[in-house]
Amino acid sequence: MLYIILTILLCFLGVFTFIPKFKSVIERYSVGINFFLTLVATLVGVLLAISITNYEAKQKEKQDVIKLLQSSISSVETCYEYSEELIEYFNKLPKEDELKAEFFLKNPPPYPEYLDTFLMQNIVSKNLSGTTLSDLNEYLINLKRSRTYNAPRIQIISAPLLVKW
Repeated sequence: MLYIILTILLCFLGVFTFIPKFKSVIERYSVGINFFLTLVATLVGVLLAISITNYEAKQKEKQDVIKLLQSSISSVETCYEYSEELIEYFNKLPKEDELKAEFFLKNPPPYPEYLDTFLMQNIVSKNLSGTTLSDLNEYLINLKRSRTYNAPRIQIISAPLLVKW
């Protein structure tokens, strides 16, 4: 903010060189005024370059967050689809089949491990709103809890909620 005020002030002072009333002063101090105008032009150029660089960095950061979001959604969808296949296979097993008793112990539904990594990244916490982060953490906790209690159906129900955010 200070740079913007300083630049505007210096530009305003530079405008005085174009007013005919100050022509005699400008001719007398032409070297100093040329130096001053060069300084103002350089300052404006540098500040403009810095602001463009910052803008581009923010845009790149947003694109990186979008890529991370897409990959985490893909991870959740893959785990969800695999879990659905597990449930489908489980439901097709005959009721008296001995595989059915320990089916989910031997074939636990996959957990989207990438979500933990996704939420721990600094870029995510900087670019997502607090509400979104709270919701994601809540869904993640529920998903972990369902995995702890060997509740594959609950885990499958929780997974699409993560994709909807």
